[in-house]
Amino acid sequence: MSNDKSRKIKKVIFFNLCLLAILAGLWQFIPDSVRILNESSQLDAGENWIFALTKYFSNSWFPFYPVVMAVIQYHTPAWLQVGAGKFVFLLPVILAFSAGSLIHSFSAGIISAALSAVLGALLFSGGIQGFREEPYDHYIEQALIAAAMLMLVCGLSIKFRSYILKSFFIGLLLAVALHTKGVIALFIPVVFVYETYREQGRARFLRQWPAMTVLLTVVSAWVIVNWVGRNGFVLFEGQRANCVIVQSALGLVASTGYLGDDWQLALSGIHPGQSVFLWAAREILAHPLRYIAAIGYRLHCILFKQPLAPGLPVLFFLWLCGVYRLRRLAAALPLLLLTLYLLLIHLLMLLDVRYLVPMWFLVCTLTGIFFADMLGGTPKQGGYEHTNAKAVFYAASTPVIILWAVSFMLLISYPLRSKAAHDLGKLGQLETEYPGVPWIHEMAAREALRTGDWDRAVDSRRKAYEVDNCLYRKHYYLKTAFMTGRISGAQLQEHFRNDWEHEPLMLAALRYGEEGKLAKAGKILPCALQLCVRNSTDMHFADSKNVVLLKKMQRDSAKNCLSVLSEMISTLDTKRRGLLRDRLAQIYPGLWRPELLFSAFEAGSAEGYPEIQVCQIQACLGVVPLVNPESGSPSPITCKGCTGCHTLLSGSYR
Repeated sequence: MSNDKSRKIKKVIFFNLCLLAILAGLWQFIPDSVRILNESSQLDAGENWIFALTKYFSNSWFPFYPVVMAVIQYHTPAWLQVGAGKFVFLLPVILAFSAGSLIHSFSAGIISAALSAVLGALLFSGGIQGFREEPYDHYIEQALIAAAMLMLVCGLSIKFRSYILKSFFIGLLLAVALHTKGVIALFIPVVFVYETYREQGRARFLRQWPAMTVLLTVVSAWVIVNWVGRNGFVLFEGQRANCVIVQSALGLVASTGYLGDDWQLALSGIHPGQSVFLWAAREILAHPLRYIAAIGYRLHCILFKQPLAPGLPVLFFLWLCGVYRLRRLAAALPLLLLTLYLLLIHLLMLLDVRYLVPMWFLVCTLTGIFFADMLGGTPKQGGYEHTNAKAVFYAASTPVIILWAVSFMLLISYPLRSKAAHDLGKLGQLETEYPGVPWIHEMAAREALRTGDWDRAVDSRRKAYEVDNCLYRKHYYLKTAFMTGRISGAQLQEHFRNDWEHEPLMLAALRYGEEGKLAKAGKILPCALQLCVRNSTDMHFADSKNVVLLKKMQRDSAKNCLSVLSEMISTLDTKRRGLLRDRLAQIYPGLWRPELLFSAFEAGSAEGYPEIQVCQIQACLGVVPLVNPESGSPSPITCKGCTGCHTLLSGSYR
């Protein structure tokens, strides 16, 4: 008896050492980065939840993800920051081990962890072409979503002595998953039905009141805080759903990102107040074959045209075999259903392939169980293996649940905290206390602008830009410096670094106009405006079928670009504004007519249409240097030097 116990303990130790070896291997592939996100909007949202510096807040994300990112980026000691960022990517592997072990056996757990680690390593060693330089930006949110999904799978596989306690825990895991990403929302009723079906006579549907109570409390808090914050009735993440619905109904294959109300109107003709759902239903019914064809294109693109990693078609086939073999294994049913649900959601709705990362981690887990079952292993419930898997699950889940609880407390306390006075004195104190948090500098700049302290505003935005060297921080700083007249046209032009930065060129042209350098202004302004037209359509794919739609959006973008230019001028005082408008009329007749701007853009970039590089915009030739990313030195614009050519999405990937 003692020998059998000793053998089981040694087996537990052996498999745990195997898991540690897998994690150590993946750790080597994850890059060391102290800058986990280049997109600062999520970090700003997280900092605003922490400091509550505005009455209003961004509801594009639930608080959990932005708060986690902000805590890692700005509130974690420097010696721990790299490790914290890497740990997020280890979570799906650890939880895949727990899920495989709880559902089937140790063998299933270790194979699931190994497959998940290989997937993670491939994401960082190549992945999507062009995304390798920014893996954290593209994958860290997806890794967190995958972890939340696997936590739910593990939670559904654990037995509790008290069903009330289990139901409460399931409700907590559902809340964490929902606040990680609202995509889980439609799966929540499936979980309740599954629990009712599994427990049958012992736990009817109404006995799940603890889970329902937790979930209702969390959702109600989000709705109420949004209502108090004058965001209206918001059930899940704001802003994004309508955009995705419009693009999916049009038969687009992949996501073009959040386009905003103007683009939504340009694409669909929907006016504010109209029902997007009714419009989408009519559009799908009017073009059913187009919608069905888009589903097939999406699956083809996921597996063959732009797979996240090599070998995914083989993994997908093995997963299908696993679905067939394990369909009667009751313990694997939640994992199987959740994987199918995520695949179905992303096939019915347009996608950006990186959003499939959580699904692929679930696929790895189910495939690992399939391999273990094929190799002759039998599901083992209870014993040392089960206890160890639960311990690993609780250890990995605890920091996630703690951070979620912190974000939820920040959410429910936000209305009260945001009422506190945030004058320049208090913001200045915060700037001194947290010099590395750009959001505080930005809020100090906004308050300074409101009170008319322009010099203070320029200094605060300069500090924000120095701390966080990203495009929109630079644009805020340059706009403020331009508004105060503390920067020359030549200095503004020097800030142009790549072909996505049309705003510095716009500001440089306006400043040259103020300085009386009309020739320079007249040469730079057409280039800046036409770059703006090109950059306004941030698309991913193109073919001949969608050129008409692309032109429609670019025609609308001409009007938006002129609005941006007009807004820049409107920040000036009356005297400067009047002088500048008079000089613009001299150097650019017909400036405020969007149809002329679009015609000039179309005529000047016909050679490269629809994949227009900056070197193919005739108005930009010889205007500005393009920085060579390898040497950092400016060089003349050439097609070889052009990067970041974004075009319209359609049925084929670039």
